[in-house]
Amino acid sequence: MERRQDEHHAGNAAPEVAPEAAGPGEVARGFDPGSILAMQRSAGNAAVSGLLPNAAQADHSLARALARTAQERTGRQPLPQPSPARLLRSRMRALARVATSGGDWSTDQYDATKDIDGNGTKRPAADGWRGVDIKLKFKPNATVDAELIGLTQTAQSYKGGSPNILPAAASRAIPAADAKPLNTGAGETDESAHIDQSSTNPNPLYAVENATSTSLTDPARAFFGQHGWHYKNAAGQQKQDAKLDDTPRTSRSDKNSRQIFETTALATKGTQAGTYYGSVRWGWRTDAAGAYTKLPLEKVSDGIPSSTFLKSAEIWNAGKASGGAANVKLPVPEVKKTSGPVSLLQAIPLAPLALPVGTRLHVLTTMAMPALTAQVRVIDGPNNGASGEIESAEWGNLVGERT
Repeated sequence: MERRQDEHHAGNAAPEVAPEAAGPGEVARGFDPGSILAMQRSAGNAAVSGLLPNAAQADHSLARALARTAQERTGRQPLPQPSPARLLRSRMRALARVATSGGDWSTDQYDATKDIDGNGTKRPAADGWRGVDIKLKFKPNATVDAELIGLTQTAQSYKGGSPNILPAAASRAIPAADAKPLNTGAGETDESAHIDQSSTNPNPLYAVENATSTSLTDPARAFFGQHGWHYKNAAGQQKQDAKLDDTPRTSRSDKNSRQIFETTALATKGTQAGTYYGSVRWGWRTDAAGAYTKLPLEKVSDGIPSSTFLKSAEIWNAGKASGGAANVKLPVPEVKKTSGPVSLLQAIPLAPLALPVGTRLHVLTTMAMPALTAQVRVIDGPNNGASGEIESAEWGNLVGERT
């Protein structure tokens, strides 16, 4: 959901309800805490949390949105359902699969949503609602040795050609002055990209919802997904897929708008704790003519995620949740790229490996006298996984990714 900071689910403007709609107190009584939490995330407004302890103090517009949802759930006829054949075709189109170094990414659901608001209600075409529904899954492969794997992601939302983000997320978003090309082939930059989490939550893992969280190993909330794992113990092989469920959408987005996400898998416990297992991109966009496109699920990185994610993580790590708790920190490895001739000295084979310009390298040991070499590992491209040393004479041909 861009979860929660801009008009990710329900929109900035709460839908109107009839005068006889239930008041705030009645709304609170009609919803369990999980439902109210979901609406809080949908609206991107911490005021909804007030519905739990003190409904009368709740933000009125959001209470009306909750009332609207209650009516949808209890008093209206369900929307017409597609035929089984059409539903099957839709599901087949929704399925996708991408492999990264740590495993396979796939979608149990990946559907475009048009003219449907954050409550799942059909809306007039003039309202311009656009979005997607996705159930994303990461299946660890045999190379993974982790007792816990969490999914975390960056989110970027544009509306009418401009960033669409609330102040709560703006404080941890990539500013225009630091923006870099997004590598989507559409001339877009990563301005406003940020770790996708609510302002009240200090944990960056998507499926964790805990205002007092202090660890990346905190449990997931099933409403948003699940943690995974892949390791062996005395009982044998233990494995579970990591999952993320998201329904991003915004109104007034029929032209020059987009929501783009980069999701990565991170080992948070076990032998490989702190290891990223690759990242994928998904989302949607509309162009100036109003053409609406669901982005394909595609690989962004094979291991350590993109510079956009790492920059967002760096900003996140320095921040706090709205309640004052320090954000739980994400690993931010040092990554450089080659800007000129660089040879990787490997133990096997003995011949140096010439690295193409633009190769991403994870710096394992930095260059510092009296050492004459530094240890690095290739993290993307045709030489992915190769490791070795770079001599001091060529160290100047490495630059920061965002240089």
